[in-house]
Parts: sequence; C-alpha cells; structure tokens
Amino acid sequence: MEVLTLGQKIKKLRKEKKMTLKELAGERITAAQISHIERDKSYPSHDLLEYFARQLRVSIDYLLESKEMQIKKLSESLILKSEIHIRSKEYKEAKQDLKVIIETCEKHEVKSVCAKAKFLYGIINLKEKKYHEASNLIEESLILYVSTDNTIGVLDCYKELGKLYLEQNIYNVALDKFVQGQKYLNNKDYQDYDREFIFLTNIAYANVKMDRHDEGIKYSQKAKEIEEKIKDYKERGKNLLLMGTSYIEKQEYESAKHYLNRALEVFEKENKKDEEAKIYVKMSNIYHNMNNLKDALDYAKKAYKLKEDHEDTGFVKVIHNYIEVLISLKRYEHAIELAKRGLSLSIKNRSKVLECKSLEMYSKVSKISGNNEMALECLLKALEISKEFEDKKTRADIYFKIAKIYSGRSFEKEKEYYTKGIELYKELDIIR
Repeated sequence: MEVLTLGQKIKKLRKEKKMTLKELAGERITAAQISHIERDKSYPSHDLLEYFARQLRVSIDYLLESKEMQIKKLSESLILKSEIHIRSKEYKEAKQDLKVIIETCEKHEVKSVCAKAKFLYGIINLKEKKYHEASNLIEESLILYVSTDNTIGVLDCYKELGKLYLEQNIYNVALDKFVQGQKYLNNKDYQDYDREFIFLTNIAYANVKMDRHDEGIKYSQKAKEIEEKIKDYKERGKNLLLMGTSYIEKQEYESAKHYLNRALEVFEKENKKDEEAKIYVKMSNIYHNMNNLKDALDYAKKAYKLKEDHEDTGFVKVIHNYIEVLISLKRYEHAIELAKRGLSLSIKNRSKVLECKSLEMYSKVSKISGNNEMALECLLKALEISKEFEDKKTRADIYFKIAKIYSGRSFEKEKEYYTKGIELYKELDIIR
C-alpha cells in the first residue's frame, strides 16, 4: 500500500506525465526548487500548490491529503474485498489483504482502520478455531476501538469475544464479555436493539450453563422485551436496500455503500441469497461508475457465484451486469460466453423482456469486438421480440442501435431506422 508525502506525490505525478523538472517549473520557479520540494526539503506556498495542481491536473485536496486520509481511502476497498473473501470462506486471500492494511496502519499509527483490520483478522482465526490468536487480535482491536470512540466496533468486539469463549465452554469468561458489552451499550446511551438482544440472550445462556437459573430466566425475559422492539428483518433489509439504491441514483456512493452493507448484514442473517446477489450487483455498479473496475469485477463475480446454481431470471440480470464490467475491461471473449448463457437462460425462463435484453447485450459485445453482422442479427431479433410486449421505448432504442450499425455502411438504412426511433420517441412525448 503506497502512502506518499506531498513531495512524493508531485514527483510521481510528474513522472507519470513524463515531464522533466524544467517542464514542470516553467516560468514559475526553478527546477532546483522543485527538486527540493519533491525531496520534502521545502514546502510550497498555497499559490505554488495551485500551480502544481493545474500543471499536474489534480485537485489541491489530493496534494494536501494527509497520510491518514490516504490510508483510509486505500484501505476501504481492501477492507470490503476481505469481507467478501470472509463471507466466501476464502480466508487465505482475506488474510493477505488484511496483513497489508495492518502493517501500513501500524507504521503510520492509523488506529481506526487498524482496529477494523485486526477485528476481521480475528474473526478469520475464530472461524478457523484458532482461539488464542483470535482472542489476541480482537482484544487489540477492542483497545483501538475504545481509543477512537467507535461504539459499534467496541460492541462487536465484546460480542465476538463472548462467542469465542462460549465455543470453548469457558462460560464465566464468556459471561463477563457479554456483560461488559451490554454495560458499554447502556452507558453510551446508544440504541441498538439487535446487539442488545444478542448480549441479553447470551448472558441468559451463560448463566444457565453455570447453573444460575434465576439469572438466566431474568435475562431471558429482558431479551424477550427487546425482541418485541426489533422490526422484521426482511422489511428492514428492504428499506435499507431502497435507501442504498436511492443514494446510487443521486451518485452519493459513500452513503449508498453504507446502506447496502447494512442491508447485506440483514439478508445474510436471514440467508436471503437472492437479496445478497442484488446488493453485490449494486455494489459492482457503484465501483463501475467510479471507474474502479477491479472491485466492480470482484462484486460481479460474487453475485454470479451466489446465483449460478439457480438459473432463474435473477441470474440473467446478474449475468448482464457481469458482461458490462467485462466489456469495460475489454475481456470480450468471456463476455461473449456469458452473453450466450444469458440468452439461453432467458429463453429457458420464457421471459421475452429478458430475451430481448440478452440479445441487446449479445449485440453490444459483438459490435465492440468487431462482429457487426452478429450484432445486427441480434438486434433485429430483439426488435421482433420487443413488438410482442408493447414496449415502445425499448423498440425505439433498438431502432437507434440498428441505425448506428448501419452508419457508414448504408445511409438509407441508417436514416430508415433512425427515423423510426424518432417517431416512437415523439409518440412517447420524449421529444417534440
């Protein structure tokens, strides 16, 4: 993970743009002065920073970004990726990413990110039944979370530590961890019914295992009271998914990711694979829109893996998203294979709408990869199918796509299909 000083950033950007010191200096300063700045021997004025930002085509905010902010940004995608690996039981891959984060964070003393990475590393060890290592990592994470006043982080550490000792039948220590978690929650005056319910039920369970039946009954009753306050998981997950979707439409991607990750937690508890796949697709779309194709591909693959055994209409939609990412990555051969599968499944599911969409996707990949004849054939088939479900907007868009294929090949055909598309847009009052 590369964390740069101001001077290192300027040097890196200059090298990327293949500029010499003299070229960057221009008439503004000397090459020697820039050399000093790049070696962090001197610090530029605000005016000079503005000059560098213009010449290097970056924002001043980027140049002034602290090491801590850089690490947080660089770690975000690695943290998300490691969480996906953990959900998929790909622990080796997750550990590799988390080690990089932990080493970088400890070097630069970035506690907030280090806490999350150590917590996740501890969870992996817990899943692998490496209790001693898990305990050490989660305890270290707990200390870091307390120091950064991260309430949710602290609560999750107490919860996982309690579970860790329960698995080993060390009920007195488990009880202590759950009690500490519940007290911390109450002292913070922080409303979190889900976590409170978990603490209370486990406190009840640990007491019963230690033959403290009166205490067990007391905490079971408290847990029941909390349970009544908890909203239905399914409905709450839907609401969180809707919130995430609305933020995607507003292009407020950080907020979108926040709500989608919360929705994912709900659906995972309910084992709702279809909903999980929908969220992975939306996360893929977010990263695709941000031009982060690596993470877009990771999420597309996860959605595909969740749905590939179902072969329903939802899987076809997952395939279409996967194809879009592959097109951006110029992996046309793989995209063609998926386009064929998507089309086959659309026909199998007897969905004319999806069959039409699958043919459009097949056409798109064919056209980009240079096979205009196949692209045209697919669109003409899609056009016929679109007439069956009376969607004028879809039909108009197909007319425009056919016109583009004829562009430079047949002016008459191009004009014919373009005119048909325009006529439908006028009928729909999209244009006047």
